[in-house]
Amino acid sequence: MLSDPSERHDPPLLPERVEQCDQLSQLTVDGLGSSVHARRVAAGAPLGPPSEGAGAGAEPGASPVLLGNLAALRSVDPNLAERITWPCQSDHVAWRADGVDYRIHRAWHRLSLLDDEVAAALNGVHTDAPTLLLGLGLGEVLDGLAPLATAPVLAWERDPWLLRQVLSLRDWAHEIRTGAVRFLLTADLLGVIEQGAPDQVLAHPLLGAVYRHEAALVRTGLKPRRALLGLGALFEEDVADALRSEGMSVVPWDLAGWSQEELGHVAAAVDAEVAVNINYTRGLAEACASLGVPVRVWEVDPSTDGLPPVVGGPQGDASQGAHIATWRESHVGLFEDAGFAHARFLPLASNTSRRLPRTLSAQETEHYAAPVTFVGASMVDQGLAFRRRLVGAYMLGRGGDPSEAMAEAEEAIESVLASQRADFSVYRVPELLAEALPMFSAPIANRAVRLALDGARADALLGEMAAADKRVTYVANLGQVGVHVWGDAGWQHATQYGAVYRGPAGHGAELTRIYNTDSIHLDLGRVYQSDIVTMRVFDVLACGGFCLAEHSPGLDALFEVGVELDSYRTLEEMLEKVAFWLDAGPEARREVGRRGRERVLRDHTIAARVRELLAA
Repeated sequence: MLSDPSERHDPPLLPERVEQCDQLSQLTVDGLGSSVHARRVAAGAPLGPPSEGAGAGAEPGASPVLLGNLAALRSVDPNLAERITWPCQSDHVAWRADGVDYRIHRAWHRLSLLDDEVAAALNGVHTDAPTLLLGLGLGEVLDGLAPLATAPVLAWERDPWLLRQVLSLRDWAHEIRTGAVRFLLTADLLGVIEQGAPDQVLAHPLLGAVYRHEAALVRTGLKPRRALLGLGALFEEDVADALRSEGMSVVPWDLAGWSQEELGHVAAAVDAEVAVNINYTRGLAEACASLGVPVRVWEVDPSTDGLPPVVGGPQGDASQGAHIATWRESHVGLFEDAGFAHARFLPLASNTSRRLPRTLSAQETEHYAAPVTFVGASMVDQGLAFRRRLVGAYMLGRGGDPSEAMAEAEEAIESVLASQRADFSVYRVPELLAEALPMFSAPIANRAVRLALDGARADALLGEMAAADKRVTYVANLGQVGVHVWGDAGWQHATQYGAVYRGPAGHGAELTRIYNTDSIHLDLGRVYQSDIVTMRVFDVLACGGFCLAEHSPGLDALFEVGVELDSYRTLEEMLEKVAFWLDAGPEARREVGRRGRERVLRDHTIAARVRELLAA
């Protein structure tokens, strides 16, 4: 067993505990906004890129070019021409004065290609051979290839909004009618694969990495067993790997980005054995039941939305066809109360083919080394957004003078956060909210307030604010020992206390390199979910790293605390244990990490969890 750090009589790690980061107490509302998430091409008023001369952030305007291309498409592929007019997500593409950006998860990336990037993509291409383009972006690679090609070009795109942009930017009517260019959308790629995809495949410089599932389908072909996989979750790729290891072809299914019609079209084309989604999406069970596709859901993230009752209740087709697994035992009852007949507990795990020990180079060791490391979201921006939403809802419900209503809401929110801040180890936000803002403690009759909350629970929004408060406060307290933190820019609020902000860390190879250092790898959960074991714990241990985890009942059930990892319950205990393990040295931490990795390999792999999910 590990030595008990409570037996040490050293002075506290920090001379003073940081009570809070000043910036977090100053979060205020600067106005309410809204965004358009889906748009349909209306007859006579197609949507396209900004018209010439539009400034940064301009909304797309009418494009006669799109009308001409749609007319050409109707003559050769009326089905595709119709699908391009269906609603689709559009707020992930931003037209700016200096180019176009594309959002991948929460980060924006430059979608516009420079001339040398297009040249590099076309380098070595045989213009006399049929070519499959995986990902069109804004069409620059296609623009460069099509005039030179003497063989057909198959131009495929997963994103309906991007295909719409390509058809709005240039007149492709001649190439469409002659067959020189054949446009493909979503599941159209499956027909190409079944007929034999061209040997020459070009991937878009940015989107090629995003469309990895489709690239795998082109490489391996379609297997008899097929799964639809919902997109967008953090470890979607890990679940895809596990499904492939079960002998399935994985076909993406974009629940947030595609219309209901397109989702149905893809499901019919795939003829899937099962649909798999990470986290439950409202209406998913009913949609899959209508399509005749069983669905398996693994809930792994918190949600601010309430869980609506499943249509038909426990005996209905939607409930019977949906099997829900949740990483929180307490959520099993929530799903059962909503009418789901099959709900059970399934803890998180790690993809041990991706998270594994590796020897770092001297340069990598120097770059990633730190006494204490934390990787994760600060939640500061999210907390700000939720604060604006909650204040706006209160203003609508209270009425009267807007400035007075805003001041009341701000004061009440700050009082709740201050009381929760006094002891992060006990979650009190729901009861504190009921006292400070009783408007939100009962079912809300005011329709305007419900719309402002957008389906979210008020206590959940405030819980996310408290979670940001806790995270930044804990990391700030480790500033004097040189903690390095990886994640979003909200962590810059902790740098004034000595924390070193390292920027975002990719979920792929870079995260594995970070977890392979001799750091104390801190686990820091959300204040309202002290009952779970985070994925961070499994990933650190899978790499053989030393993990200091926030204690929970689940931790004792899944690991031998004090042998395979260590834990803490309060801020003060975290500081004490960090001091203890820094003194213990890297060899002692490596030995604990080694035992933790053995446990993950034996009991906690994503492959095993997905196998269990499919067997339900």
